Formats: sequence, C-alpha cells, structure tokens
Amino acid sequence: MPLLQRIHDGLVEGGALIIAEKVLANSARFQELCMVNYYDHKLRAFSADEILKKALDLRGMMDPWEETKLLDALRSAGFGPDDLQPLWRQHGLFGAWLARKGTPTPGHRVPLDRPHPNSV
Repeated sequence: MPLLQRIHDGLVEGGALIIAEKVLANSARFQELCMVNYYDHKLRAFSADEILKKALDLRGMMDPWEETKLLDALRSAGFGPDDLQPLWRQHGLFGAWLARKGTPTPGHRVPLDRPHPNSV
C-alpha cells in the first residue's frame, strides 16, 4: 500500500506509527459474533433506530480489512514482524498496533528535537 510505504520511509530509525483501525474478523461466523456483541454494547447508549441510521450512513464509506491483511500490508511497507506490537482490541472489531521502523542499536536514542530529514 503506497501510503503505508511513504509513512514507513518517512520515519527515522526507531520511529513509530500507531495505527488504529476497524477490522473484520477472519471468518463470517466470528464477524457475526463480534457484531452482535458490539451492537448489544451500543444499545446501552443509543436506540436501535440511531444505530441503524449510523450504519446506513457509513455504508460504502469504510472498507475494513481483516487483521491479517492489515498486518501483511504493514510488513510489505517495511515493518518487520518483530517491529509490530498489538496495543488495544475492542469488541473484536477494532484494534490498534504500534509499528516501529527498524530496531535501533542498543543504547541508541532518537532525539525528539531532531528535525525530520524531509523537513525544510
């Protein structure tokens, strides 16, 4: 994916991307279980009509991937398998991951005030 590649290439060694996405379960059976659980949770704060309206409004706007496809895309962009760390999951439908560029040498710290190589 070109965007992930550009992000990876723009990071300094040891720099990181935090990515949070809505994801699909790896099977239709688990997707249905996750959706039922998520809608039960949403019914605590919203009416069924409000939930349906939002779902209809968002239809066609999002194209979530299975988690494995997202992680494969991050690896293809250059993030190694040891540089990906799950951070958060919710209802089986949402997740966040930390993707770090390379592994800096021990004792190496990336200065926070260092200008980005692509900055003017």
